[in-house]
Amino acid sequence: MRRTSAHKLLDKQLSAIGNLQQGHLGSPELSSWLRETRFLLKRIFGPATKHPDTLERVVVPPAVYTAGGGYDAAAEQRKYVRDLDQAATFLRLLKDEVTKDSTWWGKYRPPSNKVENDAIGKITVPWLLRHVPINIWLGAAGFILAVFVIGIRASKIDWIRQLFTNP
Repeated sequence: MRRTSAHKLLDKQLSAIGNLQQGHLGSPELSSWLRETRFLLKRIFGPATKHPDTLERVVVPPAVYTAGGGYDAAAEQRKYVRDLDQAATFLRLLKDEVTKDSTWWGKYRPPSNKVENDAIGKITVPWLLRHVPINIWLGAAGFILAVFVIGIRASKIDWIRQLFTNP
């Protein structure tokens, strides 16, 4: 999908948030907006994206009320508007992600999770010395030394010595 198309679709969903803030949680407009936005995110970022799930966690249903606790409609509306503001912020972040990860042709390609085989040839001893922490090197040296000492000690045991000598 082209970056400009993705921006237009995300802008449409962002502009709809202003109208949704006048409504209430559980309204059919909100359900429709959530469904459209989920579909749009899968269309832009691919079917394996986790973004629709994140959006579902931002706009949450009202809490369970205890008996005698009462219902504060104004507080619930404030929470609903705050959730929609967070959803708008999330969509703006996704719009920035589309801009950042677009190629110079203007097409958005979601980042792949494949491991590149080129990295294998780039790992050399000097690279390892620069990038591997000293505690890993010391641990590896200690392990090699421990195996060597265990081998020397094991060579003194009669049945192990007989196992490795010719009959």
